[in-house]
Amino acid sequence: MARQRIEPTYRFHKATGKAIVTYYDRDGQRKSMLLPGRFNSEESLTEYKRTLDILKANGSPRPQVAAQKAAPDATVNEVVLRYVNEHATVYYVHPDTKEPTTEQAAIKEAVRPLVRLYGDLPIVEFDSLALEAVQMAMATGSALTDPERQKRIARKQPLGLARTTINRHVDRIKRIMRWGCAKKIVPPNNLVNIEAVQSLRQGRSIARETEIVKPVDPEIVAKTLPFMAPCPADMVRIMLLSGCRVGELCNLTGRLLDRSGPLWIYKPERHKTLYRGHVRNIVFGPKAMLILRKYLKTDPDAFLFSPAEQDRVIKQQKRAARKTRVQPSQKDRSKKNPKHKPGDCYTPQVVNRAIRRGCEKASVRLWHTHMLRHSAALNMLREFGPEAARSALGHKTLNMTLYYSGIDLEQAKAVASKIG
Repeated sequence: MARQRIEPTYRFHKATGKAIVTYYDRDGQRKSMLLPGRFNSEESLTEYKRTLDILKANGSPRPQVAAQKAAPDATVNEVVLRYVNEHATVYYVHPDTKEPTTEQAAIKEAVRPLVRLYGDLPIVEFDSLALEAVQMAMATGSALTDPERQKRIARKQPLGLARTTINRHVDRIKRIMRWGCAKKIVPPNNLVNIEAVQSLRQGRSIARETEIVKPVDPEIVAKTLPFMAPCPADMVRIMLLSGCRVGELCNLTGRLLDRSGPLWIYKPERHKTLYRGHVRNIVFGPKAMLILRKYLKTDPDAFLFSPAEQDRVIKQQKRAARKTRVQPSQKDRSKKNPKHKPGDCYTPQVVNRAIRRGCEKASVRLWHTHMLRHSAALNMLREFGPEAARSALGHKTLNMTLYYSGIDLEQAKAVASKIG
């Protein structure tokens, strides 16, 4: 005879510092489970209330479906591991170099809360309620470890992910489950149940919202540039002139730069829409060419913009500006084997870090490299029209160009002044 179910109490688990609940499932078996987050925290109490609702509805926080007993006996960890090893590491690579794309790193970020919460759970028991719990953990940060939590707090970063990031991660988890269903690992009934989980809607969830990327004010850029190192500052100027992405500019080498015509053309080997078969051509005009000439090198395979070279230039400038005589012991103070050395190629993170430091020194509102592409789109649209702006930015559709340029307030003012 099954034991009569009672509402489980919210108790403190001393070993982990979390909350624990003990319940009896539909078969009368006594089970315990730890709740995510710290004891008495908001995410822990929210999960406790959610668990009570599930217990009242199903008799167990992990509902069992009789029709799924014949499904393969695999855990969530095993499905994720097989997906990464058999599909992700083979599919999400660059066509020529076979190097991993950024999607591989994004998949690892997406499955981290999944495997922490439900890694040992049999895949036949992973359903929409479990995926919603993962979705909630992403929003609250309850799946973070204590060191990760302290690190985010020290950096003044939010614990939970943004709503749009959560939606992309949940879509990646659904993609894993679809692959598992095709390989006959995930039962079809589970997949239908998981696919029913809806994306978080703006203003209708606890997940934090991010600001819409808008063009940056040219005056703010002008105030920031004097407080930036010469190389990142020139990269910012080129991005405003050409509308190229920061990742494309970081990978620029002399070999990829066609200088045979009156204007220079850059054909990146890697770009955002390469996997779709799109061809990307970036045209540099006279102003951008004047800046690029300063960074041309004899080695055609060397990156034009190099942190290591920038570091040497800054040290030479400081040495030249020194007014006192250099002591013999200070002529070469470089370490033989430093732990951190400047790289040969800039990364988008490094450029954005230089911008952030420049904004702090200039006491202006923070902006980033992606806003520069929106600014370039707006300037091109105003001066040359939508079709010319689409070609310069490398967009396949005009709608994407209009999205990047945003709503032109100046044109709206001009219309209002004429119409009244």
